[in-house]
Amino acid sequence: MMATGTLDYRTGVGNATAFAVATSNIGATATGVSFNVVVPSSITGLVTQVNQTNPTTGAIIGPASGLTINVGATPTFAVFLTPTTPIAYDPTNNRITLQLVDDTGKVIGAQSVAISTT
Repeated sequence: MMATGTLDYRTGVGNATAFAVATSNIGATATGVSFNVVVPSSITGLVTQVNQTNPTTGAIIGPASGLTINVGATPTFAVFLTPTTPIAYDPTNNRITLQLVDDTGKVIGAQSVAISTT
């Protein structure tokens, strides 16, 4: 459901920042969908929050959980990150994984993003 590719995303310690994620459902309708951020053990201090956004305006329209995503739908999301400890520039290991997971626990889309505070 999510596009492939990567983004090297950098921010400073204590600086809350955000980026947008656009998706497209080219499969079957999915119910009970949640947008999860998986943080590897190499990153020890990162606060995350994800909200669904309006694809036209970018405004937050609600939480990124319990969603129904119909065939052909293009839901968008805002991912907020606040690092509380330094994160070294190591794009191979210091990556968060963004996952769309349906109500059965199946990952139906994923994307990774390299992050650092330097």
